[in-house]
Amino acid sequence: MPNCRKSTYRVVVVVEKGIAAPNIMLDFAAAFEELGHPVFLIDFRLLETMASDEEKIAYFENIRKELKHFEPDFAVGYGNSVFISLPPNDPERHFFEEMEINYISLFFDNPLLTGFISSMLTLHSPRYTVFIWDRNHLAEFRRQHKKEAFYLPLATNPKVFRPLAPEPEFEADVSFIGSVSTTADYDLERIQNGWHEWLVGFARNIVDAVRRHPGVTVTEIIHAFRDGFPDETRKALDDFSRQDDYTSFLLSLYDEIGARDRMDAIRLLPDDLRVHVYGGPGWNRLSKPGLHLKGPVDYHRMAPLVYNSARINLNVTGSQLSAAVNQRVFDVAACGAFLLTDYRTALDELFDVGRDVACYRNLNELKQLTDYYRGLPDLRLEIAARGRQRVLAEHTYCHRAQRIIDLFQYRASY
Repeated sequence: MPNCRKSTYRVVVVVEKGIAAPNIMLDFAAAFEELGHPVFLIDFRLLETMASDEEKIAYFENIRKELKHFEPDFAVGYGNSVFISLPPNDPERHFFEEMEINYISLFFDNPLLTGFISSMLTLHSPRYTVFIWDRNHLAEFRRQHKKEAFYLPLATNPKVFRPLAPEPEFEADVSFIGSVSTTADYDLERIQNGWHEWLVGFARNIVDAVRRHPGVTVTEIIHAFRDGFPDETRKALDDFSRQDDYTSFLLSLYDEIGARDRMDAIRLLPDDLRVHVYGGPGWNRLSKPGLHLKGPVDYHRMAPLVYNSARINLNVTGSQLSAAVNQRVFDVAACGAFLLTDYRTALDELFDVGRDVACYRNLNELKQLTDYYRGLPDLRLEIAARGRQRVLAEHTYCHRAQRIIDLFQYRASY
């Protein structure tokens, strides 16, 4: 860590390919710069254009030279993107460790699923710091890996997400941005992928239990089932949990839970509402009166127009998050638009629920609150205005970037 307290830090921001990850890290880069901290960008998306390992090695060698001149205090990236192996795919050589640069992972998905830890030596390196946005995942990470990690919720970029005039093309009673899986039959898919019949049934029970108990993690449900199994079954499950296939097992569960939650939410909306859904082809399986499937939208360019043009913006949180809220909560509020989101415990610490943001706890509440708020435009405007005020005061990427800087300054003081 820096050996003295500084007012200006030189920051490397790692950008990788993906849906949310590039936008989040580019917003962090802009935030660090706005706070007065110079930024050096490493854009992994450029590697997609390189055909040979020689090109990639040359790319990293050039970065190495530039970083020696830049003299960074730390590097920050989404999830495991900061674990850069050199030369390509050599896990024994770690780019930032070799350059003696402190590096940070920002986990905005479940960090226990990524398989990012190539060795416990890397995990417990004094140069490595972890931030996690979900308090439940944070507690589990600390328990499993005996490593300190820090809480950091998502945020918004208010220069992108801001009040705009509604666009007729995007006007709707309810809008939702998000995709669902194209899988129509998860049991069949799992059987075709070689899952044992018992494991298929176990997965079905877990999915049903998680959906009956919002806010309870998949891991907690698995442990609850495990406690009731015979010793032999518990041992087999424990052995399975240490295998690589276990991550695929969990991802399949999250995939199904998320798809069913989102499709049920849209399906239960009143039929007389004009509903716009922006997402991938998985939505083609759903048909109902008033539903208009619009396809994916560009996050920075089109999402603000969608949010500003809808009377109600619906949010259904991804299934990996049992406590945290996603960036849609902050983005919609920053637009001064009205949001109706499913409840997560993080809402209680980030907002004044009922005043800054409206939320539902089950599908019956979703239907009731949609009917309630649709007829109260003045109340929607009041809640949206308070939500925007709260986000601008506490929940921008500048606030999150400052939290990271504060940690480095605190450590430098001791």
